[in-house]
Amino acid sequence: SKKLIHVISQQRFELYDLVADPKEKQNLYGQASAKAAQDELSALMAHFVDVVLAKK
Repeated sequence: SKKLIHVISQQRFELYDLVADPKEKQNLYGQASAKAAQDELSALMAHFVDVVLAKK
């Protein structure tokens, strides 16, 4: 299970593997080994933002 965080105030992302790293110590964002999860979660986040903004 993965977790993607967008820290808007700092314009950065964080990606964590919650099974291997439940304390969220190792940011995987930008690492080649995490690219598939990063791409999938980024697309889901972008879709969510689009849906929320469309309701305004």
